Amino acid sequence: LGDVSVSLKWRLLEHHPLLGDLAVQPSVKLPSGSVARGAGTGTTDASLLLISSRDAGAVHIDLNAGVTRRDGSGERVPRTATVWTASFSGAVAGRLAWTAELFGYPGTGGPQGAKPTAALLVGPTFAWREWLVLDAGGIVPFMGAQPRALYAGAVVNVGRLY
Repeated sequence: LGDVSVSLKWRLLEHHPLLGDLAVQPSVKLPSGSVARGAGTGTTDASLLLISSRDAGAVHIDLNAGVTRRDGSGERVPRTATVWTASFSGAVAGRLAWTAELFGYPGTGGPQGAKPTAALLVGPTFAWREWLVLDAGGIVPFMGAQPRALYAGAVVNVGRLY
């Protein structure tokens, strides 16, 4: 097993004229995975992700911006990293939908620093049940060392707390 991460998404605003549905998602990652086996970073990470969601006609839009700050010397992983995404999705027919996402990682500094990367993710989604969505697709880079990739996965909604 690797490092353990815990996060909680909290919606701050609903239907705001400029920000849409605005949420924050703080998280903490603990150094529980083995660095020697490549299953952990050896750092405790604190992250904050801002999430703005809205519908524009038949298209759903999510805009995200995040930052992660890590303890340690920065020898294994950069002490600060950021991410941005612009995601779009819509219905095709029945439970079948499409998604496209532009995402990027601005450059980082330090011994393990990296140049900026940006890529496009595209693929279909299928709502098997109300609480289970299957997805698959590909990632094509257009800047930096982001690798090409194929992916497949599932998202499970375990409910809401309040």
